[in-house]
Amino acid sequence: MMHNKLIITVLCLLSILASLLYAHPLDSRSSVYPDNVKGVQVTMPENGDSYDFGDKVKLTLYPDPKTSVIYEINLWIANLNRVHVFASNVEVKPGQENIFEFTLPDRDPSKNITDDARYHFGIYESADTFMAASSTFVIGSPKFGLTISKPPSGLIVQSGKPFTVKWSDNFNKYSGKKIVIHFFYFLGDTNKISEVPADLYTGIPVEDGTYDVTIPSSYPPHRDYVIVLGIIDVLRNGVTEHYGLPLTLVD
Repeated sequence: MMHNKLIITVLCLLSILASLLYAHPLDSRSSVYPDNVKGVQVTMPENGDSYDFGDKVKLTLYPDPKTSVIYEINLWIANLNRVHVFASNVEVKPGQENIFEFTLPDRDPSKNITDDARYHFGIYESADTFMAASSTFVIGSPKFGLTISKPPSGLIVQSGKPFTVKWSDNFNKYSGKKIVIHFFYFLGDTNKISEVPADLYTGIPVEDGTYDVTIPSSYPPHRDYVIVLGIIDVLRNGVTEHYGLPLTLVD
């Protein structure tokens, strides 16, 4: 009798787990990206990761099946562009997971490499053309910055379906400030990042710490979309202080 009760209990738990997974099938990082969705998706570093100067950092990316070479992988920061080049003419395995390990540069204020909460890996198709970017991560010990804890890097999002963005103000720097959420993607035929539309959402109190975002179904599938959280009226390097997280959009 106890054996039968145990089996029933296990089956009930599995049923609940399956229903939860079905309810949120895309709200997690996945190593499987549709072959027909172009671009390069970066899944590591994770949102909010923190490193010191000189640390080794793993970069994980999934190029589409037609991408075999990346022009450049660099360290990039908001409105300062590349501040350090890690590698050029990088061969990658098309349509597969690619893992690289790079050593972060030493602190060098003369090259704008200082303690900051807004670093990214920049993935370039040519000297002036972005392919993709990693999530925002920290180097050193800056005394500012949002920490994004959700969604995970490399999220696969279905257009028209909501997903949750969650953040925290660990240094209590943004009391009373508002967040604007932008939606960007990297165009392969231009040297600019395209913003579509201008704002998805605006006027969100930083103190809220969370917001449900829906990408309009009018935007085509692609691997290199980026959700950007900007803090209104807070400027660094002459532009709104902002934090990005990459995602892949599917139908």
